[in-house]
Amino acid sequence: MKVLTISDKIKSNIINPERLKNLRDFAKQEGMMLKSIPLKDGTAAKILANKNELDCLIMQNGKVVTSKGCSGDIDDIGVGIARIYEHIQNRNRATDKVDLHKESIDAIHRFLTKFDK
Repeated sequence: MKVLTISDKIKSNIINPERLKNLRDFAKQEGMMLKSIPLKDGTAAKILANKNELDCLIMQNGKVVTSKGCSGDIDDIGVGIARIYEHIQNRNRATDKVDLHKESIDAIHRFLTKFDK
């Protein structure tokens, strides 16, 4: 059975965009970890993850510009988080104030601490 990701629900208008205005509360309600990476173009990559789903929302001014999600087991999600950071670093998209290496280690550690039980 395919898991409908947050991204799928956004694209299908199942999730009202107003619910995403306070993404921290939304993530908490959905039982998901949230990490944010400010990008040079004024947007931010918002990573939402739990033990069987990973979503990356590109947001600007509280609105989703684009999103992509996937489902899998805990190992797939951990690798997916690392790949998002790697993608942003390889394309030099993060603002200069972000240490992507440190941030990625922190995100993966938080994910594993919260969901690898």
